Amino acid sequence: MKKYRILFCLFFFSAIAAQAQERSLDSLIQKVFRSFKLRDEQAYVKLFPNRQQMIDLSAQLFPVHRPEDKEMLNREMGLSSDSAYAQKAHAEFLDDFREAVNAANDMKLRWDSLKLESYTLDSIPATDNSPMIAHGVLKLNDGRQYVDLAFTDILWSIVHQGWMGVGLSKPEPGVLQEGTKILEEVPQATSLPPPPPSKKKEKKRQ
Repeated sequence: MKKYRILFCLFFFSAIAAQAQERSLDSLIQKVFRSFKLRDEQAYVKLFPNRQQMIDLSAQLFPVHRPEDKEMLNREMGLSSDSAYAQKAHAEFLDDFREAVNAANDMKLRWDSLKLESYTLDSIPATDNSPMIAHGVLKLNDGRQYVDLAFTDILWSIVHQGWMGVGLSKPEPGVLQEGTKILEEVPQATSLPPPPPSKKKEKKRQ
């Protein structure tokens, strides 16, 4: 059974492109919504770093120099082999996605009518030990109810100059309201511009 689970995980990762990052944060958020609307696990997994990209990120965040230290770090993070990383991906990347989908089913969400009305967006600045992280809430509408789907842990990789990864919370009943949309495209800079000091902006979806 364990062997089949590993093969199942590798099936997902075989579809991940060599470049998993997105230069446009708006584009990545749109992909998060589409994967959720279609309950598409393969599309969702494509949003995450592949094994080599994760190794690059870990080297950025946890710089070590001795080969034995690098080997131990990769082993602890599940990066020692493709199969180990596939298992980690199956256990960690898809769990929150499936929980969010199941919770939406419990809410009787009408998937075919689901639209992204707007989203809020904020960021946590990068530090020496952590990359910049974007988080916010998707404001969804299925024609009968508004739903808030919170997301977090979208990371800006300095090494790859792009956004990657995401974490989803269980959807909750929501009310469409003003939110924060910081930017359309991610510039070459490694930090987001600060939000406007007064009135927050909201991006509407048709």
